[in-house]
Amino acid sequence: MGDNKQSVIFKEYAKTKDPNAKVVTMSLKMEEEAILNAATGKNKEEKEKLYNDIISRYDVEGSRMNDLHQATMELLPFQKFYTVSSDHVSSWLVPDKTTAEEAAEKMQLPKRLKSVDISYVRDWERYGGSEKELDANKRWRNYRPDYLIENEDVIRFN
Repeated sequence: MGDNKQSVIFKEYAKTKDPNAKVVTMSLKMEEEAILNAATGKNKEEKEKLYNDIISRYDVEGSRMNDLHQATMELLPFQKFYTVSSDHVSSWLVPDKTTAEEAAEKMQLPKRLKSVDISYVRDWERYGGSEKELDANKRWRNYRPDYLIENEDVIRFN
């Protein structure tokens, strides 16, 4: 999103308060319009298309919601990790220095944790988001339940 007069002034002000400040410039009106339009979709694909239809009408590179989320996450003491199964992926937030066992308890998993398999998001994406492909390409590392979760881990609880 391009800068306007007010965003330039605000960015300069923010830098005087904190030289490392990150400012995300975005159009809340555009985001609101896109979200409301997407809500009329019947399934995930249709919602995504409807959302992107609105974003593409504006002379911008795209939505800045992910940039805002990332900037916020960098300020907070949390780790984001993913769990996988054969039919879906879920994302979770836990405080820094959370063990896999503590996360499993908070997730109310029905069994006592014996170990965890850990992979990386980049591997998950590289192998097409397939748990089977991660297995076939030996992209899991096995750890004890006291493993400290790291940001962007992909975890399979055993």
